[in-house]
Amino acid sequence: MTNVTIDPTHVRPLVGSTVIPKTAGEASDVGTTVYFSDDDTVLETDANDAATVTGRVGMIVAGGRHEPSGAIAEGERVTVLEFGRVSLGPDADLDITKQYFASDTKGLIGDVAGTVTRRLGAPESSEVFFFNPDAASATSS
Repeated sequence: MTNVTIDPTHVRPLVGSTVIPKTAGEASDVGTTVYFSDDDTVLETDANDAATVTGRVGMIVAGGRHEPSGAIAEGERVTVLEFGRVSLGPDADLDITKQYFASDTKGLIGDVAGTVTRRLGAPESSEVFFFNPDAASATSS
């Protein structure tokens, strides 16, 4: 499995994307994939743990502090992409012939399904990702 390299300083939701404000339940980074927890925060996904990739997932696309590095502090208000196109920047080097999934590495996107399979979307170009998580529940491989 190869994880997508995301430089948090290059992540930008594109016109027409669906984003909502949430609170980060842990320290994280812009570009991290997250799930919506029971306490109304977002926490990083981990395909080793079905509870984190089943149900509603998203991607942090901005932090409330606008930290230049893209670092997110626990308790910070964040903007979460639920659906749509997002520019991940030139470091992403996405392969348009592949689908992408929640990774076994916390908060990352991989080009192969993790232990618990949850498809997150597909690229439109080497930099633009169409975030469109499968509506179906995640499944164990």
